[in-house]
Amino acid sequence: MLEWYPKEGGVNRFSFTLTWCSLVMKKLIVFLSCQRCGSSFTARYFHHLGMSLGPFEMFLGAPDQPLGYCEAIPICDIDHQFHIVAYGFREDTLDYHLAGHIMKNRDILMPGISQIPYEWLEEGKNVLESLICSSDLTGFKHPVVLLFWFYWDYLLSQFHGLGIHLIFLIRPPSAIASSYARRFSQPKALCDLIEVYFVNQLRLYHSWQGKKNLIRFTGVFFQHDFEQAVQGCGLTWDSGLFSQLYDASTTCDKTIKLDHPVQRRYRELASLVG
Repeated sequence: MLEWYPKEGGVNRFSFTLTWCSLVMKKLIVFLSCQRCGSSFTARYFHHLGMSLGPFEMFLGAPDQPLGYCEAIPICDIDHQFHIVAYGFREDTLDYHLAGHIMKNRDILMPGISQIPYEWLEEGKNVLESLICSSDLTGFKHPVVLLFWFYWDYLLSQFHGLGIHLIFLIRPPSAIASSYARRFSQPKALCDLIEVYFVNQLRLYHSWQGKKNLIRFTGVFFQHDFEQAVQGCGLTWDSGLFSQLYDASTTCDKTIKLDHPVQRRYRELASLVG
């Protein structure tokens, strides 16, 4: 059983002081998905609509593509800290098959906020504060956020008055596996990892009482769900921008039904689309 060791200070001494930023009329969008489910495209589209990703360097950003995967490095760094403590490795440094096996079968009891080191709370608060204050419309994404949502949820709950909208993205599990490795001949081997993310999506979708949308990243439904999500966030749908940014080949994977519990999880998620 994983044990967490709080450092001196604790949550009872932790406070939020947003003296330089008003939360009135501000909105934050959080994109929640497994890897390879269209979250980078989605965040990039919303960025073109005016959503700030914060004053941060982006993961795999480059001069010709500064947004990279639209994942702010400070947020990735925090998630990686949690992942190493919880599972013993960074989520991007281990064979996906082995990672899925460890993550699905390791007995982990997530800590309460009072057990999180003060420094980790302070770091997350500072990152979110910088992000939220960068624009009236902001957003962030990183798949690992789903695994440690209790941490991000606590921090976000302290920004009283902030409008928060969750966007869940899903994709048929066989298509995710194929996208992980185009030459991978046995996509079932990755299903444990995908199921971990789907289970966390289901749990959060059902428990979240605020605004939310679910997008199916598959050719038949993608544009319809995407438009609903854009409008659900109070933004204006731009079909021309969608056509300009969207490569239809990314959602044309041949999907197959897998003899694995992840297939049922996907059906449960897909049934939640309004």
